[in-house]
Amino acid sequence: SLDKSVFQNLMTREYKESVESKPAPKAEPVPQPPVDEPEDDWGWNDEDINVDDDQDPQQEEVQDDWGWDDDEEEQPKPKKKLVSKLAKKSHSNEPSRESTPIPQTSITYQTTKLPEEVNKIIKSYLSTQSKLPSQYHDLHYSKLNYLITGFYILISQEFKTRTKSSLLLYNDLTYLNQLSKFSRIVELKEQYLSNYIKDFQNDIDEHYSKLQGLDPSISSNETYKIIDDIQLIFTMFFKKLEIIPSSKYQEILYSAIESFYNQIIESVFAKTNIGEIESEYLNLILTRFLQLKFPVDHNKLKNHSKLQHVAFIVNSHLKDIMESFYNAEFYDLSTMELIALIDKLFADSDLKRRSIEDIREIREAD
Repeated sequence: SLDKSVFQNLMTREYKESVESKPAPKAEPVPQPPVDEPEDDWGWNDEDINVDDDQDPQQEEVQDDWGWDDDEEEQPKPKKKLVSKLAKKSHSNEPSRESTPIPQTSITYQTTKLPEEVNKIIKSYLSTQSKLPSQYHDLHYSKLNYLITGFYILISQEFKTRTKSSLLLYNDLTYLNQLSKFSRIVELKEQYLSNYIKDFQNDIDEHYSKLQGLDPSISSNETYKIIDDIQLIFTMFFKKLEIIPSSKYQEILYSAIESFYNQIIESVFAKTNIGEIESEYLNLILTRFLQLKFPVDHNKLKNHSKLQHVAFIVNSHLKDIMESFYNAEFYDLSTMELIALIDKLFADSDLKRRSIEDIREIREAD
């Protein structure tokens, strides 16, 4: 058991984000200690290790009415990201003399004192290699994977019991990798973070499933409560994430919110026919979701804009939808998605057929 002082006397570290890890000395491949890999619907490559949650979110119940009257402003069209292709790295052992130095961004984060202690053990182990015949050097080196994995298995249980500071282990492994660059350390720190994210995702999925695919038969009182609980889960999750390096924090922050908005959008598209009463309900529900408070720039969230457009369409007359379409709105909805929504919302008519034909012709001409 770790002394409490380990979690109290934290140290500030500096991390240069652009620095690449040096390759470890060549060694023959060896089997890694087995760890099961569960399925992950959110696209994270994680391991099935549970992280204790603080407690179930609790919020006061709201009035049982559908008086959501806050309006959302339309967000400007996000700019497409430009992705440059990286040149293939040289296979030479020496770095290229012509390469341009990559700008380095220094960020700080906190760790315990454990990385230095583990690094001493690693160095002590490596120092014994010189006493072995050369043909055993690679095997000796490969055994470090087991040593590092053993440390992780033991120490991770200690960190998990401290829910407010459990992500300090991710920081510790980040710093340990700066001291002793081994690929296994990188694998374990990403595994630990992925497990943490997986628990959050499961919690969100469990609460969102209570809305039963955005079923209007659920009372407004219960619906408000579920959405407020989801807000609390996000808030608690992001608060705990603040301890990790800022670049990783931002990456997870935006990815989690984008995934959640996409989950809501898919619930709308999963519906068949949407009548007038259900369209009014959906507008209120989607507006409520768009009002959730997240510490992000919404202009950088493509699914936030997409969800705004879906909310507008489900609550508008066909003429208003087409007027917006002619004004180059709905850029984040594909042709099939836009037509599918119109098909779900409106009964067959000449106006509907002409509108769908116009959408196809204009989109195909672009």
